[in-house]
Amino acid sequence: YYHTMLGKAFKVEGFTDAKTHYGSIRDNPNYKRYFADCFDLVQERQFWKWLGRVGDKERLILVEFVTIYEQLSVLLGYYFFQGTRPQDSEWMRRLDLEHQVLEKISTDYSKGRFREPNLGKLQNPLYESVKPKRTVKEVVEEMRKSRLDRNVFEDLLQKQQLLDYTEACRLLISCELPENMENLFKELITRMPILQESIDKFESVYQPDMYQFYEYYIPEALRLTATYIEYMDVGIGEKILKETEIEVLDATSKLLTGINDKVDEIYRFASMEIKAKAKALESIMSQDGHVDSKYKIN
Repeated sequence: YYHTMLGKAFKVEGFTDAKTHYGSIRDNPNYKRYFADCFDLVQERQFWKWLGRVGDKERLILVEFVTIYEQLSVLLGYYFFQGTRPQDSEWMRRLDLEHQVLEKISTDYSKGRFREPNLGKLQNPLYESVKPKRTVKEVVEEMRKSRLDRNVFEDLLQKQQLLDYTEACRLLISCELPENMENLFKELITRMPILQESIDKFESVYQPDMYQFYEYYIPEALRLTATYIEYMDVGIGEKILKETEIEVLDATSKLLTGINDKVDEIYRFASMEIKAKAKALESIMSQDGHVDSKYKIN
């Protein structure tokens, strides 16, 4: 498998050396992004998806490979960081993240759960023709050609309806978001229709204030995610991309909490209203002697 990784996936065996490889990561943004998307366990992991597909019939070997890879990763991480930054504990946080991902990959491999890789992203940029640096105008034009259809996306946002916002979330997920971000949007896709059902169901007894959600909270969180997708499409710097990813995750998580709170608010006030009406009905019926004292509402 290590030979496969070098020869078939990395495509560097007999083609380059470590110095050239690290120089390309430093100087070639496409090559740097290629490695992040394909081999970085905390990002898209295209190689691991591909490996699962091609090795589907040898699942025990796949799981064993993941175990050995993690052992190697721990050793390299420890010695590299101890040698270069002995006071830095970042390597432990990084290895902990990788451990969680590798644990999930092992489980997926053993149970035959494999996600389809994006074969376009597995194409090594070193094999592509050298292209001149892009101008600002060309970068802007590329952003317009994003895999996210911004016209359809903006049309959905302009409608300012929960079910249309849900469809906008589906568009974002179709752009292959990082797994933690994708999971948040899947939750939003589930919860927004429930919020709409709650509003419709109890509209006669309680009308929640949804203005801020329709006008600002939801569209701004979704637009921030759309910007993140555009950054991914143009291969923007990793530092900016990571900062934007953190902002997107924070905004989306808060939005999900706000929506869940709104559902709770509607049911809380609706139950108070329903209880008040039941109490009033009981009072009237009690006057006519139709309510047994042991069934009185407290």
